[in-house]
Amino acid sequence: MGLTYNEIHDTFPSLRESTLLINADSEPVKSLFASNDRSIIFVGCGSSFSIAQSMATITQTMLNRSSFAVAGGDLLIHKHSYAKCIDGAIMVVISRSGSTSEIALAVEQLRSIGCTFDLILFCCVSDSPISRMSNFTFEMPWAFDESVCQTRSVTCLYFSCALLLANIAENKQLITDLQKTINGGNAYLAKIEPILEQIANLEWSHAVVLGDAEISGISQEGSLTYKEICQLPSNFYNILDSRHGPIVLFNSKTLVVIATTCPYNEMELELIKDVVRKGSVVVVYSDTPLVIEGTTNIYFGEVLSHVARGIPFILANQLISFFKSSQTGANPDFPDGLDPWIKI
Repeated sequence: MGLTYNEIHDTFPSLRESTLLINADSEPVKSLFASNDRSIIFVGCGSSFSIAQSMATITQTMLNRSSFAVAGGDLLIHKHSYAKCIDGAIMVVISRSGSTSEIALAVEQLRSIGCTFDLILFCCVSDSPISRMSNFTFEMPWAFDESVCQTRSVTCLYFSCALLLANIAENKQLITDLQKTINGGNAYLAKIEPILEQIANLEWSHAVVLGDAEISGISQEGSLTYKEICQLPSNFYNILDSRHGPIVLFNSKTLVVIATTCPYNEMELELIKDVVRKGSVVVVYSDTPLVIEGTTNIYFGEVLSHVARGIPFILANQLISFFKSSQTGANPDFPDGLDPWIKI
């Protein structure tokens, strides 16, 4: 099946390795977070920026801390605009390669203009350029994707950052639920794979991913997988916000993949019914079985915290886009015109 398929299926062993790393090395970072007046700034590029957006929301909702996410290129170009926010903050960089030039240059230039900040790096290689700039580094080489398009690495970076924040917050429920995704992960993949292969073979040519709250960032990454892996147009929207304009473009050529909450929200369910009436191909992710006429339901099988729900949801989008690539003729491992990381 190729690199991308194998890397998707290697996600859960990689998450086990990542769990051991985070649990072993969390204490120094917990001490760093002890000062409640320090803002937490998450930085990433591309897929990593999507993860950063989820992590900023988790930090706000779970730790009640001032936090935001910024794209590495934005930070580099507008360093003087961000300088007051960065000075005295904790910067958490998320990067598969640990070599992303926009971020490395931004860190260098912010420090050169007098900004002081502690830097924590999550990456999937050892001894990277950004790790040598960092106060603390979580290196996960077992999660590195050899294929250009990120799958396993995305999920591991999201999982690891979320687990660190759960440890800092001492959120036992989220820690338990993240472990549930590992324990039930292979069975979940085996259950959904034939269903999603059938979905990929339908005649849609545009994908829309809908998600909210802490998983909005990882849902945005879900939409990016369609652009990269099967090279089809795609968009992300917050669930109810899709009513505010985007839904007018949903039609029979649109795939809509939505992550529901649990217990189910009637406003979400009504939105799903409206999308079905537009004639779209609708895939509904839920923790437990959910029957809505005109939709295909995939479910994990256990109730999860919303943050943990991002793990099975991103995997579903990765699989659909992988299977769709055989129909579009795109190379999911080494797509034309896309580099594994950007050097400027």
